[in-house]
Amino acid sequence: MVSPGGDAVVLDVRSNDGPGSLSTIAHRHCLAERIRPENGGERLRVLKLGMG
Repeated sequence: MVSPGGDAVVLDVRSNDGPGSLSTIAHRHCLAERIRPENGGERLRVLKLGMG
């Protein structure tokens, strides 16, 4: 469960080869943990995205 106050990230994923998209909500720390460790910049981006 995602608590109010900035714990969540909303992801909009769009298809490259045709119509269609998907929106999903993820807990930002869980999402950051699933990004490959060598991609530290993306991890930081997820943690700071939308935090003001």
